[in-house]
Amino acid sequence: MGFLKTIGGFFSEHSTIRTREPMLRDVVFFTLIELIATLLFAVLFSIPIKSTLCLLTIVGISTFMFASLARIGGSWLKPLFWLYMIWLAVLAFDLWLHGFLLMTYGLSADSDLILKSIANSQSDEFKEGFLHTAPWVFIVAAAAIVWFASAIALTLRFIRYLSRFDDSRQFTFGQATVALLATAAFFGINFLPEMRSSHPIALWAKHYEGYREWKTRAASLGDDIARTRKRLPQWNPRFFGPSKNTVVLILGESSSRFNWSLYGYARKTTPHLDAMRDELVVFQDVISGGGSTVPVCERLFTEATMRDHSAFLKEPDVIQLAREAGYKVFWLSNQNDKYLSKIFAASANRSVFINNGAGDAVPLDDALIPAWRDALNDPAPLKFIILHLMGTHPKYDLRAPEGFNVFLGIEDEIEKKMESLNRYFWVRNARASYDNAMVFQDSILAGTLQMLRENTEKTGGNARWLYVSDHAQEVGHTRNFTGHDPNSFVGYCVPMVFWQSKKIPDADKAILEPRPYQTDRLDRTLLPLLDIKTNFDHPEDDIFNLEKFRPTKRYLEYTDYAPGTPEV
Repeated sequence: MGFLKTIGGFFSEHSTIRTREPMLRDVVFFTLIELIATLLFAVLFSIPIKSTLCLLTIVGISTFMFASLARIGGSWLKPLFWLYMIWLAVLAFDLWLHGFLLMTYGLSADSDLILKSIANSQSDEFKEGFLHTAPWVFIVAAAAIVWFASAIALTLRFIRYLSRFDDSRQFTFGQATVALLATAAFFGINFLPEMRSSHPIALWAKHYEGYREWKTRAASLGDDIARTRKRLPQWNPRFFGPSKNTVVLILGESSSRFNWSLYGYARKTTPHLDAMRDELVVFQDVISGGGSTVPVCERLFTEATMRDHSAFLKEPDVIQLAREAGYKVFWLSNQNDKYLSKIFAASANRSVFINNGAGDAVPLDDALIPAWRDALNDPAPLKFIILHLMGTHPKYDLRAPEGFNVFLGIEDEIEKKMESLNRYFWVRNARASYDNAMVFQDSILAGTLQMLRENTEKTGGNARWLYVSDHAQEVGHTRNFTGHDPNSFVGYCVPMVFWQSKKIPDADKAILEPRPYQTDRLDRTLLPLLDIKTNFDHPEDDIFNLEKFRPTKRYLEYTDYAPGTPEV
């Protein structure tokens, strides 16, 4: 009861504690109230225990330091107050960042994925991502504002209490010692490794340094790529296939196999591909080589893997090896990135970018068809065509034609299941828009495949077509959230589908389709698919190699991969 009475004293103008000079226990109680408010915030947004303890340490030490210095008083009390107000604003923003990233992406604020994604995104993509997560942005922001406002109110009460005794107060050696130790602790915790992921000063210093490294790295990409090309003679890529060969890699965006009817999803989202099922190899257990586009592509086209990134930009990528072996390489993209195009598209013979980053005017993927048709009709005997789609990237409602609606507002099995699981209204709507975009994407994929088939029948030769998404999305599958999910199996389970002009025996399909695979090793599948041999082949990582393929351990970005089943 005494504890609660003392806490109440800070919010009452007529308290017995206001009739005496401030004591150390008042500083302690002031600090405890701030800690309780911070703990409530952490619990509300499910911040992990380790991060919560770090946040409580930072808030506790900084609050105790301010209160100890304020108790000494003097002419510098006013500037101290304003410095503390600025610090509270920094803490409030930091709490919002921790809460938002953990609630939406399951990431800590010091994750390298954040920096990579921001660095590669143009302003339109950043805007779309912001709008897509707007509900959580504002919910967590509202809680941080409440925390900030309550901290200001408490501090003002405490300052008023201290100001009543300005004339009579004289600080003692003990008070000065406590204030000095608290100040030393405040700055000292910056040097503790376990605190750096949560301390705003250390965290933003890390991100600033990371940004500088990224800029330096981006500026030297040309030199890095030139250096990898010098390694081509050591690889000695050799083509051993038919005289006319066309290989197509379609790199999808944010597509989850859990939302493809080709994989058994209750909504008919892939009707065209469903009709072609007998001609396709539909891989049932493929996961992406990362939780976001940049790391996935860095690993998918190069020797880099989930747990060994050292080969990135040290060895030739698949595009360079294909060109060296005699292929004409086309990079056709509806992505507007600042980084990937400088690495991979730069090595292609021909690059086409149709997305200039014009916000809501981002083209639909069918705008790539003219460039795709031109590549198909190119007279080169060996062609490697890469289509990088916008796919089902957030915002989902912008990825299909205006007015395109198959599932929005429909009370079907999926909608009823989501309602029974108490998925929020905006999550259910996002799922409907996502599935609408999937239907449109199906028409694009089937269209490219049909045109490839017709071109091959007309011109002769051999053709192969492989689709895989860069990563997946969480769209209410396991929780009330929509977007990237690099910390859960849901964000990694991607569709991978193959077709070739030469019929694949059913016995071979039965062996291939259930194979577990991760796309960080896809470069070692693409080279054999291109009929290219090198001095560094890895047939054990080629998913199409019937005799020598060997499954390997698979990973999420920060932990081991464990298969799961979505609730809906």
